[in-house]
Amino acid sequence: MKTRLILLAAALAAGMHAAVSLGNPVGLIEDDSVQILLARSLRHGAFALPDANGVPISDPLPGLALLLMAPAWLVEPNWHPLRAVSLLSLAVAVFFAWRLGRRLLPEPWPAIAAGLTALSPVLVRHAGLVLPDIPYLALTLIALDLGTSRGTPGVVLAGLAASLAALVRPHGAFLCLALAAGLPCSSPAAPEAPIARSGTAGRLFLKGKRARGLIFLASLVPLILWLARNKLVAGVSTGYAVNWRMQAALLGDLGAQLSHAIGLLSSFFGGGMAGITRPAWLGLAAGALVAASAAFGAARLMQSRREEQPLVFSMAAYAIMLLALHLTWSPEDSRYAIPLTPLAWLFVCGAVQRSASNGRSPMLGQGLLMLLALSALWMDARLVRAGLHRNRSYQPETMEWLRRNTPPGARIESLKYNTVMLLTGRMALPPPLHLSGPAEWAAASRAAGVALLHVEDSFRPGGFVPPGAADIGAAIGAWARAAPGVRLAYRNASEGASVFELKEP
Repeated sequence: MKTRLILLAAALAAGMHAAVSLGNPVGLIEDDSVQILLARSLRHGAFALPDANGVPISDPLPGLALLLMAPAWLVEPNWHPLRAVSLLSLAVAVFFAWRLGRRLLPEPWPAIAAGLTALSPVLVRHAGLVLPDIPYLALTLIALDLGTSRGTPGVVLAGLAASLAALVRPHGAFLCLALAAGLPCSSPAAPEAPIARSGTAGRLFLKGKRARGLIFLASLVPLILWLARNKLVAGVSTGYAVNWRMQAALLGDLGAQLSHAIGLLSSFFGGGMAGITRPAWLGLAAGALVAASAAFGAARLMQSRREEQPLVFSMAAYAIMLLALHLTWSPEDSRYAIPLTPLAWLFVCGAVQRSASNGRSPMLGQGLLMLLALSALWMDARLVRAGLHRNRSYQPETMEWLRRNTPPGARIESLKYNTVMLLTGRMALPPPLHLSGPAEWAAASRAAGVALLHVEDSFRPGGFVPPGAADIGAAIGAWARAAPGVRLAYRNASEGASVFELKEP
């Protein structure tokens, strides 16, 4: 009966994620189009976008594009089945969250931690999106599980997973360092087995902790080589570092830093994990509760599970490094909580289980955990309802019109130019937003060979843009209507899109 209930819950969770993924078509977020274009480029022996800017690519990292090469080749030009990459990655992540739970917690807590991971609204919201976050999460949990196990094959596989993770997201460097740092925490009562047996092959490796540490430090080599390649071809090792310096500058005073820390608590742990965003004080309270419980659970597991100290230390060190990074980085998007989510739930379950086993108000801890789960499930239901009512494709009629009506050799201008290139097969460029007015913009666009302008009725880029920033889509549309020689060529109100034709005035 217990196995049947777990299988039923897993099937329901999978169905929920699949339903939300239907409303997350390829092109909804510009980043997914970039990854698919780069995967196609890698297949042809390059790492470049097919636009006309000729700017060398220094970010994103190539890991996800590498993983997408074969799937993208199989489904091209129908990109929507690539949703399966994210969904399968999430299934792997939940499975390894359960495996980690089995090492740290008694039954039934491993299944509870895995279930809470699957229910986390931040993971449900991003279901099916072709982004690096969820594949990176799967690689992270694989590396944490296998990298702290005994035996050569698991450690070698963990090193490969960590190396690939570092090429998918820059946080993977923290993962490699955390795994190496966790090795000295081995309990004397449970000595490490040598990484290789004696013999000719064994002499190539050092034994025990030193060899494992070398493997995880060596996992950084592909990332280092890639950053060196970027420096040579683009003059910058990675755009992530440039963005980080820009964002860190926004947090220059103590008040801004404190406000940012409060925002992270609310967004990451309150909204991302428990689905509580309003009222703001309740989201903050839920976030503080989850974060405090996770910290307590990590400390208790470090003391009580001495044979698993390398695992607990690596998990905690990795989580601390991620939080320290985001405390110096102004975006508060809950998307950045994805790598933390299963680790935090495992620690929270450890705190509740430990309190219950010590007789310290077991009903209180379990009741609060149930409330958090119900809140997450309520948000998930809203996400499912929204996903089922959204379009299955990104502006399909507008993209088809652009594909058919763009003159040969002409270029399209769009704020979502990578998505336009992917879905239409035509060359596209971003608008020159640095210009001062519609006349200057129209002249610069004509000089760049732009024939058509694609405009979304509303476009508010997230992530690196402060809340309340101007609606750039509406601004570009207003410029197009005011510029000389620009006329409306196509309008699709149901898709919220317009196409303007640029002619000589």
